[in-house]
Amino acid sequence: SDPVDWEELKQDGTPLNEPGKLFEWDLSELPAGEVVLRLFLKSVNDTYAELKMRLNLQVPTPTPTPTPVDPMWTQPPTSIAP
Repeated sequence: SDPVDWEELKQDGTPLNEPGKLFEWDLSELPAGEVVLRLFLKSVNDTYAELKMRLNLQVPTPTPTPTPVDPMWTQPPTSIAP
């Protein structure tokens, strides 16, 4: 079901004359799982368009940071017994 409350990502009364990017949404803080995105646009003629999309976010597993190796460290030589 749809959320009871919608979080506004952007609200600005500036009309768009040409199609383009409306908003850039940073998803890095969201958990994996389903979200509902509601796009609600008003026109200057008192009409509107609304679209709801269900998205299943699959958040990638973070890549582990490699452990730095000290370039001055070398492995001691191996002795061979006679």
